[in-house]
Amino acid sequence: KTREVGYRHIASDLVAGVTDISAPVIVGAAAVAALTVPYLKQERARPEDETVRLVLEAAQAISAEMQGAL
Repeated sequence: KTREVGYRHIASDLVAGVTDISAPVIVGAAAVAALTVPYLKQERARPEDETVRLVLEAAQAISAEMQGAL
């Protein structure tokens, strides 16, 4: 499923109430790393879907930088 949607969000194994949002850093055809951001839903926090979008954008930017570095 992660491959289909491009990210994964799952309850943290370490901290109750935290959701880990992860997106792959891709170089060539391989995922070489993952960017993971903990998300804690709070009154003043960004909505989770916006946070997912920002994590995806950041992972894509890192991927592009790494592609250029090769």
